[in-house]
Amino acid sequence: MLLVAKATCNGAEAIALMKVDNKKEVGTSEIVDQEDFSYDLAEVNTIGIENKVFKAALFVAVVNDDGEPGLEIMASDNQAHGADGRALADFFLKQFLGCSHTESPALVLRRATDVIMDYINDNIDNALEKETAMNGFLTTLESTDPTLKIDTVMSDWIPDGNRDALTAKLNKAGIVATELEKDTSTLNEAKYLSCIMSNGLRIIGPKDKLFEMLEQETDDGLSHIKVEGTILNYKLRKRLS
Repeated sequence: MLLVAKATCNGAEAIALMKVDNKKEVGTSEIVDQEDFSYDLAEVNTIGIENKVFKAALFVAVVNDDGEPGLEIMASDNQAHGADGRALADFFLKQFLGCSHTESPALVLRRATDVIMDYINDNIDNALEKETAMNGFLTTLESTDPTLKIDTVMSDWIPDGNRDALTAKLNKAGIVATELEKDTSTLNEAKYLSCIMSNGLRIIGPKDKLFEMLEQETDDGLSHIKVEGTILNYKLRKRLS
């Protein structure tokens, strides 16, 4: 069953569209004929909190940056699973609703960050160049600049011979914009940092604590970690994750 309803969202006018299960019940109405009573039974569709919602969309009236009226559209699809489900979800979003998918800035930034950090770790062989690129990128990411400028990251921190390959990896991951809104909400969820040392030791700990232990003013130009503390317990693990 397709349900269309007038709604409000944060005080703004809105229209809600929902695909709900077609739940039927038996309805009764009393018929009075002189002194005789009887009931008329009919099968009716019901809408309530027990109806399953398979797909939903909310069209909210907004004012765009240029002052013109516009629409903000949000969609949710619980049937977007498997090949058939994805095809149905694509039809619901693009053809039925007439919308295109837009990722949140936080997710785009997180994906770009993963691509850049993975590339630096796996493809820059020179230890000093890798150190410079990673520290420079993290510094840029955590700066107060409201956007992450990909071109600046490339020119400032990525060696010349690696820039084209990294750009290709970003494009393959769907990162084609040269400037990304720095919404770090999803990055802030990653509170731990993993460091693999030259001797094969891996250290995993809170980001702020590991950064405090970094010694970057060294003769070889590389960062070193000096660990001081009391071991509280030991645990054997089959694998590192």
